[in-house]
Amino acid sequence: MKFKLQLRTVAAIFSLVASVTVASAQQSQTSVPTIDPTTGLPLSQAAPQWKDPNWKDPAKVLPAINWPEGLPLGEVVRYLRDQFTNDFDIIMPEASQPGNNSEPFNASAYEVTLTLRNVTASEVFGAMNLEFKGANVPFRWELTMNGNRPTALLRKVPTLLPPAPPQQRRVFFVGDLISDPFGSMTMPQIVQTISDVWAKAYGQSGEKVVIRFYDPAQLVIVTGTPDQIDFIEQTLVALRKKAELNRMEHSKSAGSDSKTAGPKSDASTGSK
Repeated sequence: MKFKLQLRTVAAIFSLVASVTVASAQQSQTSVPTIDPTTGLPLSQAAPQWKDPNWKDPAKVLPAINWPEGLPLGEVVRYLRDQFTNDFDIIMPEASQPGNNSEPFNASAYEVTLTLRNVTASEVFGAMNLEFKGANVPFRWELTMNGNRPTALLRKVPTLLPPAPPQQRRVFFVGDLISDPFGSMTMPQIVQTISDVWAKAYGQSGEKVVIRFYDPAQLVIVTGTPDQIDFIEQTLVALRKKAELNRMEHSKSAGSDSKTAGPKSDASTGSK
């Protein structure tokens, strides 16, 4: 009896050890992510399916898609709406919401270059997704169901967006431009000139930069990316160059006037 009891105890211990080992292995498989050997970073989990199982292709098959020179995505959407009238809806924001980038990404301007034969609607969207992936552009088509209505939705992939450049702040002294008679600019005029040059280069809807000034110390404070701050610095250098050229022109003009006038004759002296 004792021997049987010992056998049962040993069997129970082995069973417990085996179950703990299996559980630990399963936990390690689920908790430890797979590492990419090229980057040393954890690999992302498998992406969700881009096509809903309930999304049914229309019966129509397009005999040919031929856009070797590139067709803007906005025109592609218009073409597919014409070809598959009322078969499904297409949702494509004209300017999708910003992800980790400071500016919206306008997907409609992206040019699709495809050459396909005898393709269904989902095959056209799938081919575009393959091109987007190959070009590393930050959007993908998702074929989903809006209730009972098949819908093609263009989604942004924020992880593919370049990170926004870090914001920096620089202070520039412009007292030399204010005190220089050949610069002849007030502090508000300097800030207005910088703003006007910026708008001329980037447009009113371009990248934003914050320009402030502190009049008592004759300082201009600029907040923006390194490239933006560099542009402002170049503008101030150009203003100083302009003042220097004005000074040189004035010096030449003054020298020319003195030569033209020549030495004055002494009326009191004459031949005797």
